[in-house]
Amino acid sequence: MAARKRVSPRETARGIHDVATQIENGGRGFEIQAALVKAAEGLAPLKHSAGIELLNRIAMQVLNIETKDARYAIVAQTMKTLGPFEPEAAVTALRELADEVSMMSLPSK
Repeated sequence: MAARKRVSPRETARGIHDVATQIENGGRGFEIQAALVKAAEGLAPLKHSAGIELLNRIAMQVLNIETKDARYAIVAQTMKTLGPFEPEAAVTALRELADEVSMMSLPSK
């Protein structure tokens, strides 16, 4: 199995900005899920647990599943606990996270 290429903080921040843009444009499909997973993978080496938690929460909230189906009972319970998805709040939080992550790539003075 080939080793994964480590994603830079700048690339991770760009990916997070892209997710925010997709949400602004009304996207709620598989592309957002894939982008959120990729961004979380970029945050893992940075040990940014709050950012990973945010991405996972948003990923759960934008799931496009039928929560009345018995197979998704646990997912439905989690989604109910998280409350309704608020796109504007999600976009703001994602942009703030992206800005914070992009600052991690700047050389310290």
